[in-house]
Amino acid sequence: MSVDGEVFAVNNVFTISAYRNEISSLMDNQKQYHAFIDEDFVDQYLEIFNSKRAYYDGPGNEKSRTDYGRYTTEIDQESGEYITVPNLFEKLIGKCNVYPEQFRASAGSYSAQEFNMLNDLNNLKVNGIKLTEGQKREIVQVVLSSNVVNMKNIIKKVINEPIESFSGARIDAKDKEIFHTFELFRKMKKVDALRIEDLSRETLDELGHILTINTDKEAILCAFSEAEHLGLSFEIQEAFVEFRKKNSAFFNKWHSFSLKIIKELIPQMYVEPKNQMEILTERGVFKSNTDLYKEYNKLSAKLILDEIYNPVVKRSVNQSVKVINKIIDCYGYPDEIIVEMARDKNEKEQSKRIRDAQGKNEKELSSIIKSIHNEYGIEINEWHFQGHKALKTKLRLWHEQGGKCPYSGQAIRINELLDEQFKFEIDHVIPISISFDDSRSNKVLVYRSENQLKGNRTPFMYLRGLERVWNFGQYSSYVNDLYSNKQIKDISN
Repeated sequence: MSVDGEVFAVNNVFTISAYRNEISSLMDNQKQYHAFIDEDFVDQYLEIFNSKRAYYDGPGNEKSRTDYGRYTTEIDQESGEYITVPNLFEKLIGKCNVYPEQFRASAGSYSAQEFNMLNDLNNLKVNGIKLTEGQKREIVQVVLSSNVVNMKNIIKKVINEPIESFSGARIDAKDKEIFHTFELFRKMKKVDALRIEDLSRETLDELGHILTINTDKEAILCAFSEAEHLGLSFEIQEAFVEFRKKNSAFFNKWHSFSLKIIKELIPQMYVEPKNQMEILTERGVFKSNTDLYKEYNKLSAKLILDEIYNPVVKRSVNQSVKVINKIIDCYGYPDEIIVEMARDKNEKEQSKRIRDAQGKNEKELSSIIKSIHNEYGIEINEWHFQGHKALKTKLRLWHEQGGKCPYSGQAIRINELLDEQFKFEIDHVIPISISFDDSRSNKVLVYRSENQLKGNRTPFMYLRGLERVWNFGQYSSYVNDLYSNKQIKDISN
């Protein structure tokens, strides 16, 4: 839209409750001028407005069912009734690897956090031996009651002896040992209004599901209302909504297992020093490839594609399977299949170049994170990157651009970049359909609204037509300043 010659985009970021409040205020004001606007009129108007379908319902209703909404056309085998899921997004969660009829558990549920921690502990060997059941239970209790967790120090105190050898821990990209430590639960405990100590495991698990599958206040409160058995007061519900808002990074992941198998395995994982895969393999849950394919005389596309979610990869693999199966039809079984990958003439030099580039990128990112902490007091940790698409690249571009959107000249505040990921996008300066250039040098971090207006145009084509203070001249000057300060390079030569 355009106001006083300035073009800008407007996004709807209002909740349904905000609209209701606005309607009530509007009606209260209009009552002064129109006698027919009484309480009955307002109630009827709000009733019409409230009939608006919630976003988590999706299309369709009970009388007009569609598999694209929560009112599905699937039939429950036991009851013979149509299946209606509580929330449209449940259909996107995925199913359990062990119990395919069960949805995956929220990674934020209490049981999933306990399961993950036990899996970490059961992978460890401390001074050459596995931890005992008693030691694991004590470690879990110490972690739950700690504000700051140093796992090796806790284990050292629990086993009551110096640690001479320590192996089996997960390692991050910096070769640092990492552990699951009930981080979300411990954060919840610090908020008195949540009264976590009064809540059962079952309640905490259900809260994890509700806060993960619902993203806004309206939907969360609606889910709480439907879950009356939780017995949460309105004050506690509001406290959870506020907690989720401030800690959204914890509520964007789903476990690969359902709560059903997680709860089955937890007692065994305390008693036995075995991780999830060892236990499930012993139970015969996971079959070898030989067992999986013994009933087939050719490759099964279904078995192969079930665990592939990227549509591009799925199509490529599916075509490869068809080619191999056709070869089997025509010539019989091949002795071997060699997949030739594109490679440089000198693989060692290529590998070194990749390692050097990765190391440089990690060093650059660490420096940016450190400077953000020093300047803004914001501690960026691994949870910020979970579910936040391309955050590492966004942070590098944000730093490179001096914290400014090049298309609008507006500042990009670091707290908004971290907490409101859909407000910003990475754009190809020269559209990729023209340049075929997906490198970092052709990318900028911009406001989503600006990117929508720019569309499939170059900055010159977009900005030259705008009658506002920040135009192509301002953009050019800004880019030249970045170049002069060596924040960007000239790649034209």
